Amino acid sequence: LHDKYQEFVTDSEREEFSVKLQEVEDWLYEDGEDETKGVYIAKLEELKK
Repeated sequence: LHDKYQEFVTDSEREEFSVKLQEVEDWLYEDGEDETKGVYIAKLEELKK
């Protein structure tokens, strides 16, 4: 989002998405390690919104 897509997002959208990505990464390395495929798919769909 900082390079070729920069012109398509506002600073606030970029910050919001970065926060969401960090939250999901934290979840993956903590609670998400032992989750089912369905839970991973749901998390991915949440990011795609």
